[in-house]
Order: sequence, then C-alpha cells, then structure tokens
Amino acid sequence: MIDPRRSQQSFMSTRVALAFGVLLSGAFGLAAAVYIKPAAPTLRTVAVPAAGSRAPQEFEKNRPTLVSTRADEVARQVAPADGLIRFCSSHVTETRSFVIFRHGTCVVLQEPVTDPIAEAERILRANNDPEARFLPELTSEGNLIVGFKEPLFHTFTAAEREAMLDELTKITPALLTPSERVSAADDWVPPTHARFGLLARRRMLEDAAKPIPVKVIRASRAVAAND
Repeated sequence: MIDPRRSQQSFMSTRVALAFGVLLSGAFGLAAAVYIKPAAPTLRTVAVPAAGSRAPQEFEKNRPTLVSTRADEVARQVAPADGLIRFCSSHVTETRSFVIFRHGTCVVLQEPVTDPIAEAERILRANNDPEARFLPELTSEGNLIVGFKEPLFHTFTAAEREAMLDELTKITPALLTPSERVSAADDWVPPTHARFGLLARRRMLEDAAKPIPVKVIRASRAVAAND
C-alpha cells in the first residue's frame, strides 16, 4: 500500500525492492534498480478524498461515484499489446520468457518451464493483493516499468504517460485503497510515477481476477496464447 506519510519513499520494502531490482537490472539493464530511489516530485495537487472525522465505512459509501466508475473503466481497458510484445521480445533469452495478459500484466518466467501459461497464472495469483506494493523505475529508453514482489510488471512509454497523466490524476483517488484514502490528507496526491504504479496495480488485479493470456514470448519464437 501507499503510506501518505512516506510519500517520497519507495512503495516497496528494501528487501522486496532489492530482490525485484536485481531481476529488473538483469532483464532490462536498469542502472538504478538495485537501490531505493526517492519518488519523483509531485507535479500537481488534486483534492484527495479523506475520511476526516467520518468512519471509514461512511467514507467508502460516499466515495465519488463518477470518479470511481471512470477509474474502473480505465483499469479494464485492454492494453495495446504491440509495444509490450516488442519490448519483451527484445529482452527474451534462452532462460527468460514472458507471458502477457489482457490488461497489460507481463509475467517473467525463468526457463525451463513445462507450461508457461499455467506458471504465469500461478505467479499472477501469488500477487493478487489489493494493497500490493510496487516499485516504479525508468529504463534508459524512457519506459516506466512498475514492478511487484513477484516477477511481473507493467510498462508505460513516455508518450503513453504524457497522454494519460491528466486523466490519471483525476481518477487517482479512486485507485487508492480504503486505508490509503483514510490516511491521505485533503490536498495529498501520490508522486507522478506512483500514480502510474496505482494504475498498474489495478490492472494487475484485473488480470489476476480473470487471467486471459494473449501472448507467450519464448526464446526463438513468439506464439499467440490461443495457438
């Protein structure tokens, strides 16, 4: 989960971040992946719902419906697969494969694997936590990779982030968990990269709830999941 009181710190523990950082640095060459980097500064401020003196149950009941509905719509959008397929294909090796799911979750597999889809779904289920912690990191190419404690990630290109930022900022309150919203101050908003982390978390949970693999990418071949 995100702790507003530590909003300028990483959203994963050092242990988890280091473990996944090693994986990312090996897979994608992230120079800053193995240490805890301060979060990006906040670019703008929006009113984030806070419980105040109300009980959490009352706050949850009165959450703005339109914002919540739009957040669900954005989270459930089918992620464009072409760019992600190219990205994973450029990093596939004899010992590293990828399975991409409908909402953009990409699971990293360590070969040999007998059934890549079954193994990817197992990894996805292991991260099915509404308050899953995440670590946003920029690659040298400018992609923002959002990693989790399990070997899976989401990625956003610079163009995608620019196009989505305004709307994402508006729906960010609805991407927070109830405990995160209760802890948030009235004028608090997560740093920019963390907003994309929240969206990645929601999309990951959509894939975990109903896993629909769309592509398996293995060394020397890239096959459709339904082939």
